[in-house]
Amino acid sequence: METVLITGANGFVGFYLTRHLLRKDYRVVATGQGANRLPYAQANFECHTMDFTNPSDVAEVFRATQPAIVVHGGALTKPDDCALNPDAAVTVNVEGTRNMLLAAAGVNAYFLYLSTDFVFAGNQDTYAENDRPQPVNFYGETKAAAEQLVQQYAGTWAIARPILLYGVPQTGKQNILTMVASALKEGRMLKLFTDQQRLPTYIEDFTWGLEQMIAKQAAGIYHFCGTDALSPFDMGIRVAHYLGYDKSLIATATAADFHQPAARPPRTMFRLEKVIKEFGYRPTSFAEGMRKTLEGWKR
Repeated sequence: METVLITGANGFVGFYLTRHLLRKDYRVVATGQGANRLPYAQANFECHTMDFTNPSDVAEVFRATQPAIVVHGGALTKPDDCALNPDAAVTVNVEGTRNMLLAAAGVNAYFLYLSTDFVFAGNQDTYAENDRPQPVNFYGETKAAAEQLVQQYAGTWAIARPILLYGVPQTGKQNILTMVASALKEGRMLKLFTDQQRLPTYIEDFTWGLEQMIAKQAAGIYHFCGTDALSPFDMGIRVAHYLGYDKSLIATATAADFHQPAARPPRTMFRLEKVIKEFGYRPTSFAEGMRKTLEGWKR
């Protein structure tokens, strides 16, 4: 039974990836700074408190668990927070990744890094895995810098980039669909961007893809996303229609209408030929993913 160590395990991806891997009989070592929020009690699941910005913490957990596979998903992921706290963003997203790579090298582990579409500027129609990163905000800069460190790893490494993950929240953090649903249910007005487009990714598609990468020890960079190009406004209107809420509560907005510390790429679309060819990836349609995400709201 191979041991997989996951950072950021209490988060959205961590919950679903842990569930996928436990079903495949991996030993999963979930790590995070706070108390364990995952509901698993299987014999092949354990959790450890670990601050990956602290090399001593990391070394201690690696000595105790001896992982064969490391999935580094822990990060500061809010672009505005990274812009306002650049030192913290570098410490967590760059230096934390360096610490994880050094520890992984000590046990010759397969290293899988979870990145983001925000490494790109969003100024071209689609992006392939070998396109050059050009981030437009500091969050993207730190993730691109961490990717560079990963690509220097002496062992087998891989990078997975998703676009705008959504699905049923499991450990407290909301996503765009559930935030819109909550606001509309309470009768609150929303302003949603029309000038940003994404290919939103259903969470279980992404964690299925990560499981495939782990099983095959896939090396290199991989893109994951859906196939429906939507703006936040488009998504909001679809949520309102599906749940029967008042669409007039949703107003249009553009990035120029808000003062945000961090810019956002206007359009991120990934090419999927690589993951389709290597893994047989078949993304869930947005309509089906939305239904799975929000079906509990109809009860």
